[in-house]
Amino acid sequence: MFVARFDFTAKYPQSISFAANDQFLVLRKENDHWYYVFHEDGRLGSIPTNYVEESNVIKSPAEVVSIIDAALGAISPEDIFEKDVILNYLGRLRDGTLKGFGKNKLPRFPLRPNARPQGQHYLPERKKFPPPPLPCKRTPGTAYLMLDKLRSTTRTSYLRCVISFEKMLNVLANSDPQLATLSKELINEILDNNPTVRRAVYTRTDDWKALQSHVTNLETRAKDQQESSWPLAEDDSSVISDLDSLVDLLCNMDPDMVCRCVTEDDFPLALSYLYQRERRSIVRRFYLLIVVAICHIQPRIWNVFLDSCIPMEIIREIGSSDLAELDFILDLRMLTILFTKANSLPLSIQNELFESFFDAVFTRVSKFMSVEKFSTNNATQSAGDNGDSASRASPLLLDTFLQFVCAANRHFCLSSTSLTPVLNTMLANHVATKDLIERLLFIFNRDADPLSLDGVSFVRKMRGTLGESFDLSSDHYNGSLLYQDGNGQSDNGLFDRSRHFSSTGQYVDNENGEVSGEDCPKIPSQHRPSLADVILQNAPDTPVNSARKLLSDIFSTRETASLVYRNDVKVVIDVIIRQICDLPATSPNLPEFLFCMDKVIRNTDCMSPPYRLDDLLEALKGVEYSAANSNRASDFTTIRSLRLTNDLLTLLKAMSS
Repeated sequence: MFVARFDFTAKYPQSISFAANDQFLVLRKENDHWYYVFHEDGRLGSIPTNYVEESNVIKSPAEVVSIIDAALGAISPEDIFEKDVILNYLGRLRDGTLKGFGKNKLPRFPLRPNARPQGQHYLPERKKFPPPPLPCKRTPGTAYLMLDKLRSTTRTSYLRCVISFEKMLNVLANSDPQLATLSKELINEILDNNPTVRRAVYTRTDDWKALQSHVTNLETRAKDQQESSWPLAEDDSSVISDLDSLVDLLCNMDPDMVCRCVTEDDFPLALSYLYQRERRSIVRRFYLLIVVAICHIQPRIWNVFLDSCIPMEIIREIGSSDLAELDFILDLRMLTILFTKANSLPLSIQNELFESFFDAVFTRVSKFMSVEKFSTNNATQSAGDNGDSASRASPLLLDTFLQFVCAANRHFCLSSTSLTPVLNTMLANHVATKDLIERLLFIFNRDADPLSLDGVSFVRKMRGTLGESFDLSSDHYNGSLLYQDGNGQSDNGLFDRSRHFSSTGQYVDNENGEVSGEDCPKIPSQHRPSLADVILQNAPDTPVNSARKLLSDIFSTRETASLVYRNDVKVVIDVIIRQICDLPATSPNLPEFLFCMDKVIRNTDCMSPPYRLDDLLEALKGVEYSAANSNRASDFTTIRSLRLTNDLLTLLKAMSS
């Protein structure tokens, strides 16, 4: 590297001006008075030799290599004398710099040969070396654009495409070492946690353009309907095809792209208006399915729907209309999302959440269960099956029902004088109550929260059913659901985690349809709802987990606790003792299980005669020991666990005496 000693103003062709202290990379010595150089600002030209000197500033190899790469990029398109000699020199200089050669071992810049004599003899030809390969110059975001083409072409999920893209580049790197560096850079760009680069190219992707087109079309349709005094004539098949394409796009494209594209209130308001005005059943379902998908993916949009007409429309439908099972499930899911995400509900919705509304919900679920059991009994008798003809409710309906009850129960604080509308409805001897409690105990045993909603899984399931309903089956079109697979076995529900091998050898999760295992990129954890404001103010010890809260509310009075069979009460005690033994005193889940145990002991006959009393006492003493040896003995969670443990020990001592 050379540095300018003085300022110089160019007065000759091919020369360049410069200021003192400018940096140069000498490409060739033209003669005793001129150098052909690459200026640090990207210019090429000649400079006088007596105006520059070798620089004493030591640059890092990475800085020198970047200057050499820039010089290669600048000189390649130029038409200069013996360009291949300069390119060969720069290639050897770059390799020597990367290998850490000292100044004495690095190649010197070439000299321009003198003019050839006019004699008749032949001069030996200079050996020409092929120019070194140009350094890889790629635009940032190329990897994401390639991934977008892969996703839009295969029409599969973004997560699967990321995994496939990474494996494909690894194969490419292993087969050709020259492409290893490029492949690694592309993989790192895709897996980079910083979204700045990929967000910069969102607008150039096919998915972004498709989503923008769908959003614009729906907003235009809503505007046209608002400006027209009569409904516009539309072809059902084309409308449903467009809506189905939008649902498919929302489920499969990059969720971050959806969040960046759908940020304004215009689209949610247009969806709300279209849903309210629509009278065609299948189109109305698709509108609601799009709303459900948007609420799950974009966390800043759900409050617009909470204040829209949709919740009140759904409550009115459940209370007065003759809904098909598919519509009922979608309605419950929509209310579940809003009740889960909202810490306080609008007054208009609160005024509707009375016992009459929950009674309508329980009645409809009981009706659907009775119809399914009757159909199963008839099918069993026709087949001549001598086995048990009793059938459980469809897991999708039951899981959606449980999630709705848990979400609604978050907004009720149990008082000592009266029961909540949810508990009063459960006491009304509905058929659905038994199945609800059975499913609740199943979730409680698995230590899951029903409100950790997997929205994409639900939307995909419903989209598949809606697609089949429009194309194939009139029964599906009318809103009935099939829950049997090809072997006649029923689905295991949203909370079962059965897995199977896919054709690629990867584990596939039946719940969300995505590849799992070591090669799967890390996905942010699901949303865990907090307690509603009214609960935090009036009952701070109430469990945050919605299943534990509902179970503790059931065991809060002897009347509601009698809904749980005695053997099931023992199962609850077994689960709580196991969790108390496994969880440290600093775990936020421990006080929730202690709170539930207190309710069970006070309002059931589990201690007459005592059931696993010694195991329970030993587990509680273990909590005291864990708290005493904890580094966070003054932590709020630890103090709360100790307080609830002491209350339980005092209660057990009083009961035993």
